[in-house]
Amino acid sequence: MSKTYDPEFHFNHKKPWLTTEIQYLKEMRGTKQLQDISLALGRTYKTVADMVYRLKKAGDL
Repeated sequence: MSKTYDPEFHFNHKKPWLTTEIQYLKEMRGTKQLQDISLALGRTYKTVADMVYRLKKAGDL
């Protein structure tokens, strides 16, 4: 599967992150690959990777 935007899979594209999505990302980061997390959240791989970077930088991950 491509990591680029596809409206069928990335239904949350350009939408603000919900607290529940960030919590899911934090919980699943150690057990699932980012590709799987991105599909579960309906976001692109790059968007999820960027959020991981932001959370690490803020000391929240």
